Amino acid sequence: MSEESPQGQDEARTEEAFVGRLVPDPNVIPDTRLLTGYLGRSTQPGLWRLYLRADFRSYIEIADGDIIGTEKLLATPYSPARTAVWVKGRVRLELVQDASVRTQAKFLGGELVSRLIRDSTGLDGSDAEESAVYECPQASRVCSTVICVA
Repeated sequence: MSEESPQGQDEARTEEAFVGRLVPDPNVIPDTRLLTGYLGRSTQPGLWRLYLRADFRSYIEIADGDIIGTEKLLATPYSPARTAVWVKGRVRLELVQDASVRTQAKFLGGELVSRLIRDSTGLDGSDAEESAVYECPQASRVCSTVICVA
């Protein structure tokens, strides 16, 4: 068996492309949060929707300026290809669900909804305010503030 030198091993490794884009200077680590879903346009200019499921019944609205980077993920036999979206760590995001879950959202107010939101976004709730479910002005939606970070 031949032994490769540590230098030879290092030359065989390459930096992940998304790491090079998101962390151009390894001395400066950006404050980011990672979300995954299906990225699509919003009805509002300057916003994007990140659909949490492939049935498009719930999504997070994200301002274009709050997106630091994206990376297309591979599809699986059980799910179409998702997109990883890195957003600024200190932003307010809005979770929107369609009207068919309105009754469930009202029933699951308070800590249960907060926990569900944190679990579905992968964000730690330790730095978030309490989540609030409220009726949107548009009758077909239920809105919930996902993250309100100080």
